[in-house]
Amino acid sequence: MPAKIDLTGARYGRLLVTAEAERSRTGARRVLCSCDCGNETSVFVSALRGGLTQSCGCLERENRSLLGARFATHGLSRTPEYRIWKGMKARCECETNSAYKKYGALGVKVCAEWRSSFESFLSDVGPRPGDRMTLDRINPFGDYEPGNCRWATPEEQARNKRKTPGVFGIQGIYWNRHLGVFQVRSTPGQRARQLGVTKDFFEACCLRKSFEADLSQTTKPTC
Repeated sequence: MPAKIDLTGARYGRLLVTAEAERSRTGARRVLCSCDCGNETSVFVSALRGGLTQSCGCLERENRSLLGARFATHGLSRTPEYRIWKGMKARCECETNSAYKKYGALGVKVCAEWRSSFESFLSDVGPRPGDRMTLDRINPFGDYEPGNCRWATPEEQARNKRKTPGVFGIQGIYWNRHLGVFQVRSTPGQRARQLGVTKDFFEACCLRKSFEADLSQTTKPTC
């Protein structure tokens, strides 16, 4: 692993790096910066070095003042991150979007903070670390929100993909989005009966395994 470069004293646009900051939820490196306007801010190192962040936000406010709210922009509308943010909202909210049936139609939502602010989205997930990386939900049954999203390779995302709506991918365990619980049921082919409900996936697996063990005992052939 390459040695971490000390950026203290380095300047990026209006920002001067003053110290290291706490890493993000996903482990991305951040630094504390002093802006020429006098504000202090925490910024992703990759955003600084890639030119995505050049001020504490004062530059954007000045642009809005000069150009007018109608023509205001954060200057990032041509970046991959912005296109991904727009696509995320479209497949959850636009019924004419080709992917809507797999997202919005199944109840997948974008949290209010991300829905209204690209800057908040970028601050939480960080810049895309590579051209092959895509936005992935850690819990494929959850919403697009802080703590449930990461940058992942196509292979990682394929392994994390849910099977069919409502099915968690393990026989007999189903996720009920409306109730927010895992439902454990008897094996397909038998008359369906519910074995239990729980918010804990591990407990759901234990319920299912216990049922399978009992079933194997009752169906064991006798001499």
